[in-house]
Formats: sequence, structure tokens, C-alpha cells
Amino acid sequence: FWLKAFGPSCEELKLRREPHRSMASEAKAMKVAIIGAGLGGLTLAKALGEGADTGRKVEVCLYEAWDEWKVRGGAIGLAAGKRILEKLGLKGQLAAVANQINGFQVNFHANGSKLNSLSVPGCTVMRTDLQKVLVESLPSNVIKLGHKLVEIVEGEDEV
Repeated sequence: FWLKAFGPSCEELKLRREPHRSMASEAKAMKVAIIGAGLGGLTLAKALGEGADTGRKVEVCLYEAWDEWKVRGGAIGLAAGKRILEKLGLKGQLAAVANQINGFQVNFHANGSKLNSLSVPGCTVMRTDLQKVLVESLPSNVIKLGHKLVEIVEGEDEV
């Protein structure tokens, strides 16, 4: 694959997939491009940059088409997401901007009858605040604003 993106000065960016390597060269950093700096892209960049339980160094570059930060939507409820963000070392930052709740009530029904219920602990947080926490947790050189994906071309050993 070739990944082509154009930045503010219309320079073309190309990323290459490295040919298959032996175990001896596995210590070399893997390069990953993430397209889209929404909450999912930012969280993925954080996870990969932290090693994501692999212990392998990953060089992450996060491309966003918008040339400034924007957020759509209001509050978001986090259950498993809260635990993931805490595991990524953001417990204190998340606690500072989130509203802790006793739990999300999940009810299980069949044929109109309640079978069971479950309370899942979590929090609610404004998307703007969560975005800020994630952006500030990443090295400044990871995020490239104003870079729009325009084409992906597949090659034998390239991305």
C-alpha cells in the first residue's frame, strides 16, 4: 500500500511498509499511520505509543484533515473506555474532567420479561475535555493537523 496525504503546504507524504524482517531485527520500531484524530484515533495513538502490552516500540503519526481542533457532540459515557484510559496512564487526568457515576444500569429482557440486570461502573465526560486530555498526553510531533488522506495505493512491500 502507498498512503498519500497532503498537508497545509500540499507536500505529498508517503509511508512504506518495511519488508518482512527476521526476529533479530524485531527491535526496530514499527511505523503506524492513523487517519483521523477523533477520540478513537487519539486513543489508538496513545495505546500504540505506550507499547500496547507488546513491549515493541511503535512510531505513530496521526493525520487529521481539519486544520484546527473541533469536537462534535456533548457528553459521552465511559465504562470499559474508562478502564482503558486508566490503563494508559490517564487516570488522574480523566478524574479531573469526568463525573464519576455509580454505574450504567444494563437490563436484560426476553419476551417482555426482565431476566437480569447489571450495574457497570464508569463515568461521563464532555468530548471536548476528553479530547484535550488525549491530545495533551501525546508528544507534539505525533499529530499532524491539516493533512487529508487522498489515496491509498497497494504495492508488493510498501504502504
